[in-house]
Amino acid sequence: MQKHKQAAEVQTARHHIPLTETQLSQILAMTEKDPTLSDVHDVVTMIIATGMRVREIRDLRWVDVDFAQREITIKPGTPDARTIPLGDQARSALEKLQRHEPQAECVLGASPQRLLNRVSRQLATISKVVGGDRVSYQTLRRIFAVHLFNAGTDICSVMRIMGYKVQCIEKVTIL
Repeated sequence: MQKHKQAAEVQTARHHIPLTETQLSQILAMTEKDPTLSDVHDVVTMIIATGMRVREIRDLRWVDVDFAQREITIKPGTPDARTIPLGDQARSALEKLQRHEPQAECVLGASPQRLLNRVSRQLATISKVVGGDRVSYQTLRRIFAVHLFNAGTDICSVMRIMGYKVQCIEKVTIL
């Protein structure tokens, strides 16, 4: 009995293995090629290109997307409002979603939560195919943060873009 308990503790303590760039590329390629997985591709692209939380994507309305200014406003009209830069990848995914359901108020269509649940199930299946741990929405957000860090973005800016409340001490120069 003691051995089973120890094995369970070891398994519980196992750390999450992050998704590799190769695995991410495989997921994006698989979901892009298969028309039945295009919505999975769009949601994955949105998260890795914006760092948005899943609830932020779920609640995102077309009026919050400004293609001309190339930005997305999260929680507009609230004290927690912030803007996220709209890069080419995210813009392309959004334009595709808009063409798919042009009359929808929400970016993810009439049933955003249902779509996100389906995408989550599909990601679980796809992550097994590419040989990784289950891919979560949080994993995709981490990929966004890593890409920003690797591009030289400072930690305070990354945290602000991702929606964390931070107070960073700016570099002070004394003459």
